[in-house]
Amino acid sequence: ALNLCAIALLYHLCVKQFGVRVAIMTTLLYASSPWGVLYSRLLAPSSCLAVFGIGLIYVSLRWLEEKGNKQLTMMVLLGFAIPQIHFSGVCASLWLAGVLFIGRKDVSYVSLAVGGVLGAALWIPWIAFQHLNDWIELRAWFGSVLMAPSAHAKALLQSLNYLQSMLHSSNFDYWFGGSPSQWPEHFP
Repeated sequence: ALNLCAIALLYHLCVKQFGVRVAIMTTLLYASSPWGVLYSRLLAPSSCLAVFGIGLIYVSLRWLEEKGNKQLTMMVLLGFAIPQIHFSGVCASLWLAGVLFIGRKDVSYVSLAVGGVLGAALWIPWIAFQHLNDWIELRAWFGSVLMAPSAHAKALLQSLNYLQSMLHSSNFDYWFGGSPSQWPEHFP
């Protein structure tokens, strides 16, 4: 049901910004997007990330147009809240930073601080949980990220190193001379 709300919110956003024709096409593409359907059904079934993500985009665009303090506070609050809904919501921080950079001349530091304090308050239960459990979850995550790079990271680094060496030697047989049977070697 929340993903249906995201479709309605996207339609409302597009109607205000671009008109009815664009809104209909955008919502149809969003509603039938294989990634959106897979994400909402298989990867994070209980997630309402789409509603909050589209809400952040809506509030951000309104703030860029109207320069309201309420929109700025809500935008910062959503920027802090979205990463708690799902780990992929960390990208909202990049969106927030970009919007604040674009509208940096119109930033009300009081509204920014209020949104930041309210958003940071949302993290108190997580911080308390981590503190009570001796930060085990966070240390395990940092340990896995810093100590043991994933197979994808290793493959990416190996490919980048090889590409760099090919660029310096002007030899691209590596990329164009391979057969499909060799692809699993490059994409584990």
